[in-house]
This record gives sequence, C-alpha cells and structure tokens, in this order.
Amino acid sequence: MPYLGLIEGMEGRSRTMDRTASDILGVPETRARDLFPGDEKAVAREFRRLVKAWHPDRCPDPKAADVVAHLNKLRVAALRKIGAIKVPSQMREFRANDGKLFRFRYNSIHRIDIGEVIVGDNSVAYVFDREFADIAAAEQMRIGGLRFQDEGMRKEMARFLPSPKRAVVQQDATVLVYEKTPDQFLLVDLIRHAGGRIDPRHVAWIVSRMENIASYLCWAGISHGAIDATNLLVSPKYHTVSLVGGWGFATEIGQRPKALPWRTLSALPRLAVEGTPSDHAVDLELLRMTARECLGDAAGGRIVADGSIPQALSAWLVIPPTGTAFEDFPAWEAALARAFGPRRFIPWDVQPAEVYAAAA
Repeated sequence: MPYLGLIEGMEGRSRTMDRTASDILGVPETRARDLFPGDEKAVAREFRRLVKAWHPDRCPDPKAADVVAHLNKLRVAALRKIGAIKVPSQMREFRANDGKLFRFRYNSIHRIDIGEVIVGDNSVAYVFDREFADIAAAEQMRIGGLRFQDEGMRKEMARFLPSPKRAVVQQDATVLVYEKTPDQFLLVDLIRHAGGRIDPRHVAWIVSRMENIASYLCWAGISHGAIDATNLLVSPKYHTVSLVGGWGFATEIGQRPKALPWRTLSALPRLAVEGTPSDHAVDLELLRMTARECLGDAAGGRIVADGSIPQALSAWLVIPPTGTAFEDFPAWEAALARAFGPRRFIPWDVQPAEVYAAAA
C-alpha cells in the first residue's frame, strides 16, 4: 500500500489513517515519493506543512524531533529522485591587498559577530570585518603560540585544534582559512540538518570530544571564551570534533578578556562586569550551552522534562560546572555511563548533499 500524505492536525498529530511518529519513521527513503509526490515546489510545500505540524516546539510527541529529521531525509531523497537535489556550492572571491585573487567555493555561510564563517568541502573560512582586524590578528597569534608538552601531545591534539591553511588580508576584511575534510561539518549545519535537535546519543559523544578540548585548554591555562556551534567542526563519520574558530577571543586564565562574543556575554553576564577575569568555568559553561543547543533548548528549561533524554544527561547539562576541566571530565564520564551504559559506537550517516540542501 502506498504511504498516504499527512494532514496537519492538533499539536502535530495526523488526522489521516491515525498516522503516528512510528508510521513516518517507518517510511524508507526508497519510498520517499509516496510521502512527497509532485514536482519540486509540491515537495517543498508538503515538507513545510509537515515540519510545521511536527516541530518539537509545537508537537508534544517525544519523537517529534526524530520525525522532523526523518522528514528532511525523505525530502532530500524525493528531490534526488526527480533530479532536483544539488549541493548548493557557490563561489566567493577575495582580493588581497597585494592584488592576488583567492577564490573560495562554499556550501554554507553564516553571519557571526566578527563577520562571516564560510564552509567549503576542504576548507572553512572566517571573514573578519575591518573593525575586527585586531581579533583576527589575535587569533593568528594565539593559534601560532599554542604549546604542547611534547611532540606526542602535539600529534594527539592536532585533530582537536585548527590547522591554518592561508590568510588573505584585504582592505575591508581579513580572511583566515583553515583545513577541513569533506566528512566534517560545522555543528550549526548539523543542528539545522537534524531539524533543530540532534539525537541525544550523538550529543553525548560530541560532549565527550568537547571535554577533551576543554581539558587541553585547562592544561594550557587558556579560556577560549567562544565555544559554540559556529566554531566547531564535527565528523559524524569518525566521531571527531575540532575547535576551529573563535581563538581571537581566547584569554589566559586569570586575565581580563579584551573582547568576547555577544553569546558568551549574554550567557555569562558576570564577564561584563569591569575587572572580572576569565576562569576555568567559562568554557565548561559554554560547552554545556552548546550541547543544549544541539538538543534544541539552549536555556535548558525543557531538557529535564524531556523523557527522550536520559535523566543523567539532562541533569549534567543544566547543573553549573565546578572546578576545572580535569574535575569536570570524570563527572561527565560518570553521567555518560549512567545515561547510556557501556560505550559503543553509534553510526551517524550524514551526506553533504543532505546537509547543504537544508542550508540552502
């Protein structure tokens, strides 16, 4: 029997054939056209209608976020069937002060405090507007001055830290380009691809990798101050996370930050008080906030009551950190074990065409 289209009802429930979340989640991508028939415009209309009905902010069903993520996959599969799906790769050009032209082919672009972040297949570029040239310079100095105990530590931390590729200085902006691989995505793109809420099982390993980064920062005596979804590159395939951007805001622990992103100041208003220095808790709090954003609730007000999130995970995400990252990491690992039991690798199949179609 072909799958029937859904009819929007109260609180995201279907009025046709008692269609449930399980029914939608049971539609395979090979049958996507049963749910999304018609041309490209028809697919877009039906997708918007269904997402509106099942969005977690409107629908109380605990599987609502999973439904939205699956609907997005079905939409992409349906568009691929009719030849309408494309990775929206576009081109930006930057001309340096010396006249050299740098072309950057990109898949997604985001406006951030200092300017823009642009994501390509093999590079990610941070474009610093002219008034933030000092932050761009501070970022280059900070990354170039990162220290390590020995060569072994340097090699181990390489996967967590930025790898500079080039810098382009032009009259109205400074562009810092870092290396990435095609399997890495900016976390903000993954959140959008997942319908605004990443599966808690994947959020768990993302947090573990961020804790690794926080531990290095603690060892190095650095407060990064800008950990967020626009500065983290995530590989769903290999379960890796690197903190690539935002280093221009980094400060030595105990020193007063010269500048901080708006998000950090809004989340940690104590840092706006004159004379308040950076401390170890800053990055640990931003880490938790980023994880809550992955779950669709930056403030954390709904996480504890969300039955689809293990209680041990939700409690850890809303309780303020104490001590340094060296103390926080064991507490996280204990919460992780209570939440999910023995560790196991959870595959997450993410294709660039799907992610960047959502970004279009």
